[in-house]
Amino acid sequence: MSNTDKFTLRSAQNDELQSMGLAHLLTKPNFDSSMVRVGMIGVRVVSRALMQPYTLNYGRVRLKVAMITDLYTSRRYRNRGYAAMIVRDMLMYMVERGVHLALLNDTTPQYFARFGFSSVLPRYVMTFAREDAVTLPMPLQLISVRRGHLPQMAALYQRHWGHRVAFERTPMEWIWRFEHQQQDMRVAVSNDDIVQGYVIGQEILADTPDAAQSIISQLARESQTETIRWIIPPDDAIVLFARDLLNITISAEYAVIGGWMARLIDTQEIGEALLPELVAQGNSAGINTQQLIFQPKADRVMIGLMNRPTTQCYLAHADFIRLMFGAINIMALGIRANLHADGIELLQALFPPRMAMIAPWDWS
Repeated sequence: MSNTDKFTLRSAQNDELQSMGLAHLLTKPNFDSSMVRVGMIGVRVVSRALMQPYTLNYGRVRLKVAMITDLYTSRRYRNRGYAAMIVRDMLMYMVERGVHLALLNDTTPQYFARFGFSSVLPRYVMTFAREDAVTLPMPLQLISVRRGHLPQMAALYQRHWGHRVAFERTPMEWIWRFEHQQQDMRVAVSNDDIVQGYVIGQEILADTPDAAQSIISQLARESQTETIRWIIPPDDAIVLFARDLLNITISAEYAVIGGWMARLIDTQEIGEALLPELVAQGNSAGINTQQLIFQPKADRVMIGLMNRPTTQCYLAHADFIRLMFGAINIMALGIRANLHADGIELLQALFPPRMAMIAPWDWS
């Protein structure tokens, strides 16, 4: 390979984002062009990946999360390892940015496992029959979103998603997404224009029974399939409302490899960031947290009490992330990892049941 054909890595330049169809990101809050990593052959961009920063609510603390999207290599240059080099460069860049956790929604099974990613979150689905929903009356109107609706929508998102392990959305992010949104955006409103629910692409939220009934009925009428599947967490209010209207099924779909995948980035940083939450949970459970050991390492995470060796647990990164997200049963984990009963009890105190989910508008 000549010098002009050498593969090099760098941050994207602002003018390059235009040709990639990513120029709109330059106005996105907390984004800059260095978050687009490109691979070059000479002066040609042949491979790229995008890092999108988010803040993850986790109890009392906030974690820096980066989502990898838009991994792409030009057809002519595939199968040469360039995409793998881009991913490794992106992970190093995340370390430099102080990222705690990397996330991606993998559509290429097994590819990202080689970079330390593991499947951590299930896909929660609510299913119902179209014929049961189309005849439901619609007490509210569904109308296109106006800018003035955004504060009400943001308040509803905080009310319904603020208690979950989920992404924060600032007022500026709501405005930016509204201005650049290409998905269907509608609100369920009363006659006085009070927002009681909304539909943004695959993200569906209902704050009242009337909103749930109107959204279910309208989307069923528009559906082209007889079985309707919505991505909905099982603790969602719309599940409770829907149960009074029609037969529904709630399911969790787990992928061995693929789906929502994650890996720790900076183990020291995430240890320092999570410790206040673990201490608070431990104190609430009456644990002497001065004895608490919490040590995320390169290959595993150690949790226990210094004065009680039987409490000390050594967890693989994947199991630790699932534990954080409430996506693994602690008793079952104890059986598989052969943990002492004291260790299981400690984990149950430090990691109470949580609902974790990436809301559809944050990724779809």
